[in-house]
Amino acid sequence: MNEQDIEFLQTFFRQVATERPLDPASDRRYVPLYGKDAHGRAMLADDDEDPIERFTRGIQWSSGDSVRLLCGARGVGKSTELRRLQDKLRTAGFHVLLIDMEDFVNMTTPIDISDFLIVIAGGVGEALSTPEMLGKNPIKEGYWGRLVQFLRKTNVKLPNVDVGKLLPTDVKIELKTDPSFRQNIQQHLAGHVGALYRDVCAFFGDCVAALRREHGDAAELVVLVDSIDHIRGTSQNAEAVQSSIETLFVGHPSRLKIPQVHFVYTVPPYLKVRSPKFGSHYGKGTVAMFPLVKVKHKETGEPHEDGIRALARIVRARGDVDRLLGKEHGETLLRNVIVASGGHVRDLLRLFAEITLRAHSIPVEPEAVHGAINQLRWELVPISDENALWLERIATTNDASLGDDHLLPKLAHFLETGLVLCYRNGPEWYDVHPLVRDIVIEQAARIKRTREKPT
Repeated sequence: MNEQDIEFLQTFFRQVATERPLDPASDRRYVPLYGKDAHGRAMLADDDEDPIERFTRGIQWSSGDSVRLLCGARGVGKSTELRRLQDKLRTAGFHVLLIDMEDFVNMTTPIDISDFLIVIAGGVGEALSTPEMLGKNPIKEGYWGRLVQFLRKTNVKLPNVDVGKLLPTDVKIELKTDPSFRQNIQQHLAGHVGALYRDVCAFFGDCVAALRREHGDAAELVVLVDSIDHIRGTSQNAEAVQSSIETLFVGHPSRLKIPQVHFVYTVPPYLKVRSPKFGSHYGKGTVAMFPLVKVKHKETGEPHEDGIRALARIVRARGDVDRLLGKEHGETLLRNVIVASGGHVRDLLRLFAEITLRAHSIPVEPEAVHGAINQLRWELVPISDENALWLERIATTNDASLGDDHLLPKLAHFLETGLVLCYRNGPEWYDVHPLVRDIVIEQAARIKRTREKPT
């Protein structure tokens, strides 16, 4: 390859390999998938509901405060769509803060209502100090200093920590970097959750009052909390982490609502599996689901052309696909990659990142495309025989029915790892990731033949 071809591949790789959220208002790579186009047609057939439009109306029409939950798999675009919600609400006159949980907590350990309230308040205190909000932060030290005073006032004892000498910056750092500190906070505040909630509410009351002094009595605060669905644990504690998320949103709905503040939380799709009616705790119209883009029809298995075209637009917005794949076989290769992604946007972009890394020429060789697909397939296997039988049933019925509640964690794991994908035709339906669908069906058939043989 010449230098121009190498530079082209490098540029294309950088455009598809980044996982940073896009700014829908200014980034040319953003492709809308929800709602209607300029001609009034649904962007995706029978998926014309725009969750962001619905949330915008819900917040505008709510009186004083509210809680809404944005549900969807990792990589489906929730963080980017949250930024679209932020833009729409700001245009409507709201003061909107975007808090990323990854900035404040270790994402591999269970979370509790106490440390959740602390980091939300801490993050909001920091975000309010920006020039367009409160500038020099008239709410004094934010929440970290206030928390230290709360710990001292309630005589909370933390092992190996002198609370009397604890600094506000220490709390923020230790909550993120020291799992034992965070666990001690959870344990020792368990008997003070009510008092902590009241203190957090009082802090938010001060924040809203300061906003209204600065921006007028009509000022309303919206807090968007991203990356909660990234709290996923490890192979050793995944069940404990999932259980903690379930307890947080099912066990403490009243404490996730703060007077005078609108909240939007991102939640993982397994929450719906573990607690099917979790949305009922928050009222009507408070939960929105971001499904994957359909690449086939549920009833017939035939290609879903609208979905395939939408995903093609996403790839083309990142770079010159025709040059990358070539004019002779490019459309076929593009279509094959889209179908292999299962409509999962992050997987689709990862496939194209792999293709650029494997390319030895422009246009790329078909072998580079096949190699990229095999690479992502390899990451999803091997699959145990027990799991293969269940996955085969999901693949053939599009239903994830359990039969036994003890299987809930396993289905949650399937959704978390992307082995099982969730779509929507009115109600949600499920399918096995196309990268391993044939493997699962073949493995299940082999298991059944073996079990049917006479002993």
